[in-house]
Amino acid sequence: MAQLNLIKKRLKSVESTQKLTGATGLVASVKMQRYRYKIQTSDQYSEDIYRFIEALFSTTENIENPYLKKGEIDNPAYLIICGDSGMCGGFNNELLKYTVTQIDKKVPIYVIGQVGYLWLEKNRYNIQKYCLSGDDIDGVYEIANILLEKYRRNEISEINVIYSRFVNTLMCSQEMVRVLPFSYEGEKRDNIIIFEPSQDELINNLIPMYVKSLIVRCLYQSKTSEASARKNAMDTAKKNADKLIEELQLNYNKARQQAITQEMNEIISASEK
Repeated sequence: MAQLNLIKKRLKSVESTQKLTGATGLVASVKMQRYRYKIQTSDQYSEDIYRFIEALFSTTENIENPYLKKGEIDNPAYLIICGDSGMCGGFNNELLKYTVTQIDKKVPIYVIGQVGYLWLEKNRYNIQKYCLSGDDIDGVYEIANILLEKYRRNEISEINVIYSRFVNTLMCSQEMVRVLPFSYEGEKRDNIIIFEPSQDELINNLIPMYVKSLIVRCLYQSKTSEASARKNAMDTAKKNADKLIEELQLNYNKARQQAITQEMNEIISASEK
């Protein structure tokens, strides 16, 4: 009887875990689809801004602007976009391992995501500003504005973003992309374009907009990768729970049958006496 109660208790525990992993996986699946849509819209927004910038640079020679040249000091800054929480397999660990290979502890870093912030803070990295959730878009823009202001003041020489790029529902890749200084590699055109307002004013507005759009693109790539990794981890956990429940149910039935057989034998033995 003690064995039956033990198996029954274990069975209830696994069933509870099964429900939790199933629900978490379902939520992650919905979020993944939502973030994939946001990737498409942010990509389109970035491309639209870039077309305006292209029109400026393709028709003008020798443009001088602080956003186009690397800072005089060698002090690159890094924005690291990590996950907000766990239960997503090796997603956060892979990004942090990649980060360690790319940066030194002394360089100024800015962090989006609670998991990344806690690990980097614990390991004494030079965190300047952080945002605990990638869903806090105001916090993300605040960090982007701080980075742009420091670049304008020549306090940092370049801005790099480390993030997880969404490849497909089973895979993501850890990458680093430089968003400043801006470089245009397109062809020059002979078109004559009259700019209103002035060219400098347009550049000073469009490039920060473009940089922010690139940061948001990286953010949504990372959020999609995180949701996909969590969905896969929860699907695996649910399958394991299903197998364990099946085994426990079989063991429970066997133990119950043995208990019934033993009781019947005891009854028969007692009646014969």
